[in-house]
Amino acid sequence: MEHTKEKGKIMVADFFVKNAANLFATEPELFFMISGLQRKIF
Repeated sequence: MEHTKEKGKIMVADFFVKNAANLFATEPELFFMISGLQRKIF
């Protein structure tokens, strides 16, 4: 279970990094919401 959770975090982080610039340009509120969520998760 923990292994899957860690893998999920990595996938989310990877996705976020790849899409952060695009997301920030199109949906700044969503960007800040996700970065706030990310701080709670990690």
